[in-house]
Amino acid sequence: MDCKRLKSQIYEYLDNELQEADMQQFSEHLGACAECQKAYEAIKRTWDALEVLPNVEPTPNYMSRFWAEVATRQNVVDRARARLSQMFLTWKLVPVYVSLCLAISVFAIRNYMQFEQSRQILAEMSQEEIEMVEYIELAENYELIDEIEFFEDFEIIQNLDDLSVTQS
Repeated sequence: MDCKRLKSQIYEYLDNELQEADMQQFSEHLGACAECQKAYEAIKRTWDALEVLPNVEPTPNYMSRFWAEVATRQNVVDRARARLSQMFLTWKLVPVYVSLCLAISVFAIRNYMQFEQSRQILAEMSQEEIEMVEYIELAENYELIDEIEFFEDFEIIQNLDDLSVTQS
């Protein structure tokens, strides 16, 4: 017997509902597998705790009253749908919806127009102008970059590498 099958049969074992051969296999596996024994013990403790509770007998006609109550209640989806339709379909909110749609439309049209204008300007530019636009940030910071002595230091490092190669 494998662990998965044993764990699925614990309740049947506790109720003595297993056949004799299955009861024997269950007991043998339970004695050999510590993990299954731990799972069995946890369920057995719960099972024993439930036996302490008194049995409760339902009142007469309980089932018919229960199902009558269920039939009278709306399910959650129907109630949510009714509330949403009531909330969104009130005439008081129509101006809000219209204003919101109008604002979104104006914003979308403005962005589209700016995009089209940018595409048109870009189409009319020469390759040099396009490169200038791409490197505009670099051009704005040219004075700062010019003051950096990185390229001079880089030449010194290259020369050191060349010296170490020639000395070897």
